[in-house]
Amino acid sequence: GEKEFENLIFGKNGLLEQIFNLLILDSTSEAIINQCLLLSFQVLENYCDLAIVGSFGSDNSSGSRLSSGSVWTRDGGGPKHIFINQPNQKISTWFELVNDKFDFQSEDANETPVSFKVFDKMEIISSYKSGLDVSSLVKMISVLHFRDNIPQNDIDKIIRLRYYRSNVAAHLTGKIKPGFKKITTENIAFFIQIFTHIFI
Repeated sequence: GEKEFENLIFGKNGLLEQIFNLLILDSTSEAIINQCLLLSFQVLENYCDLAIVGSFGSDNSSGSRLSSGSVWTRDGGGPKHIFINQPNQKISTWFELVNDKFDFQSEDANETPVSFKVFDKMEIISSYKSGLDVSSLVKMISVLHFRDNIPQNDIDKIIRLRYYRSNVAAHLTGKIKPGFKKITTENIAFFIQIFTHIFI
Protein backbone atom coordinates (compact mmCIF):
# COMPACT_ATOMS: atom_id res chain seq x y z
CA GLY A 1 0.00 0.00 0.00
CA GLU A 2 0.88 3.68 -0.05
CA LYS A 3 2.11 3.78 3.53
CA GLU A 4 4.67 1.02 2.95
CA PHE A 5 5.69 2.74 -0.24
CA GLU A 6 6.25 6.08 1.52
CA ASN A 7 8.39 4.40 4.15
CA LEU A 8 10.35 2.43 1.60
CA ILE A 9 11.15 5.52 -0.48
CA PHE A 10 11.12 8.50 1.89
CA GLY A 11 11.42 6.91 5.33
CA LYS A 12 14.43 6.72 7.58
CA ASN A 13 17.05 4.76 5.63
CA GLY A 14 14.57 4.61 2.74
CA LEU A 15 15.77 4.25 -0.85
CA LEU A 16 16.26 8.00 -1.40
CA GLU A 17 18.27 8.38 1.80
CA GLN A 18 20.38 5.39 0.78
CA ILE A 19 21.11 7.03 -2.59
CA PHE A 20 22.14 10.33 -0.97
CA ASN A 21 24.25 8.60 1.69
CA LEU A 22 26.09 6.59 -0.95
CA LEU A 23 26.82 9.71 -3.00
CA ILE A 24 28.08 11.55 0.08
CA LEU A 25 30.29 8.56 0.84
CA ASP A 26 31.97 8.56 -2.57
CA SER A 27 30.46 10.03 -5.71
CA THR A 28 33.46 9.03 -7.83
CA SER A 29 33.28 5.28 -7.26
CA GLU A 30 31.80 3.36 -10.16
CA ALA A 31 30.50 0.63 -7.83
CA ILE A 32 28.67 3.21 -5.73
CA ILE A 33 27.14 4.97 -8.72
CA ASN A 34 25.97 1.61 -10.10
CA GLN A 35 24.41 0.86 -6.71
CA CYS A 36 22.62 4.26 -6.85
CA LEU A 37 21.35 3.39 -10.32
CA LEU A 38 19.91 0.08 -9.06
CA LEU A 39 18.23 1.89 -6.15
CA SER A 40 16.80 4.52 -8.52
CA PHE A 41 15.15 1.81 -10.60
CA GLN A 42 13.79 0.22 -7.44
CA VAL A 43 12.10 3.52 -6.59
CA LEU A 44 10.62 3.72 -10.08
CA GLU A 45 9.45 0.11 -10.21
CA ASN A 46 7.82 0.30 -6.78
CA TYR A 47 6.06 3.49 -7.81
CA CYS A 48 4.69 1.94 -11.03
CA ASP A 49 3.30 -0.97 -9.00
CA LEU A 50 1.19 1.24 -6.71
CA ALA A 51 -2.56 0.65 -7.01
CA ILE A 52 -3.21 4.42 -6.95
CA VAL A 53 -0.90 4.86 -9.94
CA GLY A 54 -2.14 2.22 -12.35
CA SER A 55 -3.53 -1.21 -12.85
CA PHE A 56 -1.76 -3.80 -14.99
CA GLY A 57 -3.28 -7.22 -15.44
CA SER A 58 -1.32 -10.19 -16.58
CA ASP A 59 -2.99 -13.00 -18.31
CA ASN A 60 -1.55 -16.01 -16.48
CA SER A 61 -2.09 -18.45 -19.29
CA SER A 62 0.46 -16.51 -21.32
CA GLY A 63 3.24 -16.36 -18.79
CA SER A 64 4.39 -12.88 -17.91
CA ARG A 65 2.63 -11.16 -20.80
CA LEU A 66 0.69 -8.10 -19.77
CA SER A 67 -2.91 -8.33 -20.89
CA SER A 68 -4.13 -4.87 -20.03
CA GLY A 69 -2.92 -1.67 -18.52
CA SER A 70 -4.49 1.55 -17.35
CA VAL A 71 -3.22 4.50 -15.32
CA TRP A 72 -5.02 6.83 -12.95
CA THR A 73 -4.72 10.27 -14.48
CA ARG A 74 -3.47 13.15 -12.35
CA ASP A 75 -6.60 15.25 -12.91
CA GLY A 76 -8.73 12.67 -11.09
CA GLY A 77 -10.60 11.86 -14.28
CA GLY A 78 -10.52 8.14 -13.59
CA PRO A 79 -8.48 5.48 -15.34
CA LYS A 80 -7.07 5.92 -18.83
CA HIS A 81 -6.74 2.58 -20.64
CA ILE A 82 -3.34 2.35 -22.27
CA PHE A 83 -3.46 -1.14 -23.77
CA ILE A 84 -5.82 -4.09 -23.92
CA ASN A 85 -5.07 -7.55 -25.29
CA GLN A 86 -6.98 -8.65 -28.37
CA PRO A 87 -7.29 -12.18 -29.79
CA ASN A 88 -4.51 -13.68 -31.98
CA GLN A 89 -1.50 -12.11 -30.27
CA LYS A 90 -2.69 -8.58 -31.00
CA ILE A 91 -2.95 -5.68 -28.63
CA SER A 92 -4.92 -2.47 -28.84
CA THR A 93 -2.63 0.24 -27.52
CA TRP A 94 -1.70 3.93 -27.34
CA PHE A 95 1.97 3.24 -28.05
CA GLU A 96 4.44 0.71 -29.38
CA LEU A 97 8.01 -0.06 -28.46
CA VAL A 98 10.72 0.79 -30.98
CA ASN A 99 13.47 -1.84 -31.21
CA ASP A 100 17.00 -1.06 -32.30
CA LYS A 101 20.51 -1.17 -30.84
CA PHE A 102 22.08 1.38 -28.52
CA ASP A 103 25.38 2.87 -29.71
CA PHE A 104 27.15 1.22 -26.77
CA GLN A 105 25.87 -2.33 -27.43
CA SER A 106 28.40 -4.86 -28.66
CA GLU A 107 28.18 -6.12 -32.25
CA ASP A 108 26.62 -9.46 -31.29
CA ALA A 109 24.01 -8.03 -28.90
CA ASN A 110 20.35 -8.37 -29.93
CA GLU A 111 18.04 -5.51 -30.74
CA THR A 112 16.24 -4.22 -27.70
CA PRO A 113 13.58 -1.56 -27.00
CA VAL A 114 15.34 1.79 -27.34
CA SER A 115 12.31 4.08 -27.51
CA PHE A 116 8.55 4.15 -28.03
CA LYS A 117 6.13 5.71 -30.47
CA VAL A 118 2.85 7.22 -29.27
CA PHE A 119 -0.19 6.99 -31.56
CA ASP A 120 -2.91 9.61 -32.12
CA LYS A 121 -5.53 7.07 -31.13
CA MET A 122 -5.47 3.46 -29.96
CA GLU A 123 -4.04 1.21 -32.67
CA ILE A 124 -3.97 -2.55 -33.03
CA ILE A 125 -0.43 -3.95 -33.22
CA SER A 126 1.07 -7.38 -32.70
CA SER A 127 1.31 -7.90 -28.99
CA TYR A 128 4.36 -6.84 -26.94
CA LYS A 129 6.91 -9.62 -26.88
CA SER A 130 6.59 -11.54 -23.68
CA GLY A 131 9.25 -11.45 -21.04
CA LEU A 132 9.43 -9.72 -17.72
CA ASP A 133 11.85 -7.17 -18.98
CA VAL A 134 9.41 -5.88 -21.54
CA SER A 135 6.40 -5.94 -19.19
CA SER A 136 8.10 -3.71 -16.67
CA LEU A 137 9.20 -1.38 -19.47
CA VAL A 138 5.66 -1.19 -20.89
CA LYS A 139 4.35 -0.45 -17.40
CA MET A 140 6.96 2.27 -16.85
CA ILE A 141 6.24 4.03 -20.16
CA SER A 142 2.48 3.84 -19.49
CA VAL A 143 2.87 5.50 -16.10
CA LEU A 144 5.57 8.05 -16.87
CA HIS A 145 4.19 9.21 -20.21
CA PHE A 146 0.42 8.94 -19.82
CA ARG A 147 0.11 9.77 -16.12
CA ASP A 148 3.09 11.94 -15.21
CA ASN A 149 3.69 13.71 -18.55
CA ILE A 150 7.41 13.01 -18.45
CA PRO A 151 8.83 14.14 -21.83
CA GLN A 152 9.64 11.41 -24.34
CA ASN A 153 13.38 12.15 -24.46
CA ASP A 154 13.60 11.74 -20.66
CA ILE A 155 11.80 8.40 -20.84
CA ASP A 156 14.13 7.35 -23.68
CA LYS A 157 17.04 8.20 -21.40
CA ILE A 158 15.52 5.99 -18.68
CA ILE A 159 15.12 3.14 -21.22
CA ARG A 160 18.80 3.56 -22.13
CA LEU A 161 19.90 3.58 -18.48
CA ARG A 162 17.71 0.56 -17.87
CA TYR A 163 19.56 -1.46 -20.49
CA TYR A 164 22.79 -0.35 -18.88
CA ARG A 165 21.47 -1.30 -15.46
CA SER A 166 20.61 -4.83 -16.64
CA ASN A 167 23.82 -5.44 -18.58
CA VAL A 168 26.42 -3.63 -16.52
CA ALA A 169 25.31 -2.44 -13.12
CA ALA A 170 23.37 -5.55 -12.08
CA HIS A 171 25.58 -8.12 -13.82
CA LEU A 172 28.16 -7.72 -16.53
CA THR A 173 26.80 -9.59 -19.53
CA GLY A 174 29.37 -8.52 -22.08
CA LYS A 175 26.69 -6.94 -24.25
CA ILE A 176 28.40 -3.56 -23.92
CA LYS A 177 31.36 -2.36 -26.02
CA PRO A 178 34.60 -2.12 -24.07
CA GLY A 179 35.57 1.42 -23.16
CA PHE A 180 31.97 2.60 -23.03
CA LYS A 181 31.58 5.84 -21.07
CA LYS A 182 30.47 4.85 -17.59
CA ILE A 183 27.49 6.02 -15.66
CA THR A 184 28.04 9.27 -13.72
CA THR A 185 26.52 11.28 -10.89
CA GLU A 186 24.71 13.31 -13.61
CA ASN A 187 22.66 10.21 -14.38
CA ILE A 188 21.67 9.90 -10.72
CA ALA A 189 20.87 13.62 -10.54
CA PHE A 190 18.64 13.10 -13.60
CA PHE A 191 16.68 10.42 -11.69
CA ILE A 192 16.32 12.70 -8.69
CA GLN A 193 14.83 15.33 -11.04
CA ILE A 194 12.34 12.77 -12.37
CA PHE A 195 11.40 11.78 -8.80
CA THR A 196 10.94 15.43 -7.86
CA HIS A 197 8.58 15.82 -10.80
CA ILE A 198 6.58 12.73 -9.81
CA PHE A 199 6.47 13.04 -6.04
CA ILE A 200 6.30 16.76 -5.34
